[in-house]
This record gives sequence, C-alpha cells and structure tokens, in this order.
Amino acid sequence: MINTRFDIKEKTVNYNEQIKNALNYALGELAINIYDKVIKNAPTAFGNLKASFDIVKISEGNLIGYKVGTPLEGGYASYVEFGTRPHTPPFEPIRQWVEIKVQPHVKAVAVEYKSGKVVPKKSGHKVLKGASRESEIRKVAGAIWQSIRRHGTKGQYYMMQSLMELGLKFNVVKTNTEIYYDVDAIDWVRTHITGINMQ
Repeated sequence: MINTRFDIKEKTVNYNEQIKNALNYALGELAINIYDKVIKNAPTAFGNLKASFDIVKISEGNLIGYKVGTPLEGGYASYVEFGTRPHTPPFEPIRQWVEIKVQPHVKAVAVEYKSGKVVPKKSGHKVLKGASRESEIRKVAGAIWQSIRRHGTKGQYYMMQSLMELGLKFNVVKTNTEIYYDVDAIDWVRTHITGINMQ
C-alpha cells in the first residue's frame, strides 16, 4: 500500500475551497503517476497482482489524499514487496508458477560430473511432455518450496522502486496489522501548484 496524503488542517490553515481543490487535483495526479509506475514495475506470474491495484481517495476530516494499493487477501502484495520469513507455503501455487514460468523451457537435464553444473542431457534437447514433464515441474517446484521453508522469500521492492523513480520521499510504516509506504507529498504539491506557500 502506498499512501499519498496531505493534512489540510496542519499544513493549509485557512485555505479556501479553490486551494483545497487544487491540492486534491495535484495529489490525484501524483497517485496516477505512482499507479502507472507500480503497474509497470510489478512482477507478473499470473497477472493477479498487477490487475488488483487501484487508486482510492482518502477523505477523513481535514485529511485529503489517495491510496494506491491492492486488496489481495493475506497481504500478498506486501509479501511480494518486502519478502517473507521462512514458512511452509502451499505447494500447488508454486507448482502452477513453475509451470507458467518454465513451460516451454522444461527439458531433460543432467548434472555434469566434474563441474556440478546442470546441463541438457546428451541424449537430446527434447522438450519433456506428459508425465516426465510434470515430474520435472514438480521437482523444480519442490526445490522452491523447500527454499521458502528454509530461507523465506526475498522482497521484490517494486513499489519502492516506483517511488524512487518518481523522486519521491517516503517512509516505511509498520503497524501490528500492516506495512506500507507513506509518501511525503509536499515537494510534489509545491512543483505542481504555483502561488501557494507550503510551509
């Protein structure tokens, strides 16, 4: 989740409705820019993560702004962004991911005796089909499953990369229930609205 918000009460004392509308427009423009970058940078396996992102307007009292995020259950986007500790993941989604990622590339392989390198079998470069193909997919998925159990997963930091590409200042906020980026929108607003003194 990425929050872009501006507290009108603290930062814009006595601003009129026209200025508040200009702030809202600038923050909306910022949210669209962040959204576009996140969609470009998000990793893709099944496409569910990219397709789940949305922009939601925040209007709570004197606070105006936008959230760019995803409602995917279980914090999936956060797990992809920040990584995970070692845990036992479900096997089937990993098997499906391997099947999609390596579908045309699953070939008969062997381990070279002296170097220990994985190389195509000398008997040919034939793409595996049927039961032998499924067996190889399950072996690769099993190795990934074991690695996640032992080491967890590495963060992809695609949202952080998006914010950095836009030159935005941000903080990582961790609570008991969530972790997200809180964007400092002041500089963006300053460069996109003229004639307003932002202290």
